[in-house]
Amino acid sequence: MASLGVFQWGATKATTAKTSSSLGQFYVGLQGRADASAKKAEKDRTDSDRFYIDTWKQATDAGLSISGGKLRIGGQDATGGQVESALATPMGTGKLRAYQLLAAKDWLDDLRGKVARPMTYGATLLHKGFSQSGPTIRSGGRTIRLSAPSTTTTVGQVCTSKKAMALMANLLVNRPAWVNTVVWRALAPADAEAKAAELVDRLIAAQDATEDAETKRAAEAAAAEAAAAPAPPPGKKAKAKPKAKAKAKAKAKAKAEITAANAADPDAYKALQALVWPLKAANLAQTDLVERLYTISLEMYRIEHTTPTAETRAKRLVTTEVID
Repeated sequence: MASLGVFQWGATKATTAKTSSSLGQFYVGLQGRADASAKKAEKDRTDSDRFYIDTWKQATDAGLSISGGKLRIGGQDATGGQVESALATPMGTGKLRAYQLLAAKDWLDDLRGKVARPMTYGATLLHKGFSQSGPTIRSGGRTIRLSAPSTTTTVGQVCTSKKAMALMANLLVNRPAWVNTVVWRALAPADAEAKAAELVDRLIAAQDATEDAETKRAAEAAAAEAAAAPAPPPGKKAKAKPKAKAKAKAKAKAKAEITAANAADPDAYKALQALVWPLKAANLAQTDLVERLYTISLEMYRIEHTTPTAETRAKRLVTTEVID
């Protein structure tokens, strides 16, 4: 992992640095502010506008540019290591150094606003058919598309102590996509995986039964209509159906996606929503929460199974203990 700055914003060291990385987001935010300020007439620019423009110029003077969701150095797509080498000195001097304090505040505000829900490793921790995109759960030839309930829980609402927030900030710079999942796991019941499997099975069974009943009613209506149709005149055969039409009718109907609007078992759907977007417990002790967050973070490092090991990561996370 390549990293820069007081907050150690990071990107993968040996592969192309993406704007989705924490390091990429740092520079995207800076460029956005600089571009917005540059659009103003000189007479309308504030000291902050000039600061953003000059800070971005310091970065581009070091060779940095952004294009197509990638960080570039010298006009070429760059790895995290190349960005780190090119920007290491500039990030420690001048306006780029000062801007990091503002970016750190942005980063913490974003951290507080993250919604507790499974993201990375949701398929391991909640349901094997889970996809964070949507999110959706696929099972039994069905897709359950989940929509967030009217009330969700954020990291800031859960991590109210300095130590809990610092631990998530510590995780954020290296594994930003994990934060949502770690806090969700801390709120979710211990048997979340079993509950999810049960609710998914309930939803699919109810949907299958409802659609089977609708298909049966349609077939019975069609048969009744055919029976009531007048017989053809003597000596004239009934009109045969085209083969293509017969094949189309024989083809199995695609199973509809299950949503909040059409769920045949709305109670099961709501229960699954509550499992994916749990509410904060009223009596959540911050000391216990911190221990739980440590445990879950290390569990996810073990799932990732990369170098450095979970034990090495534990040594980094434990720096959170300097928070009083």
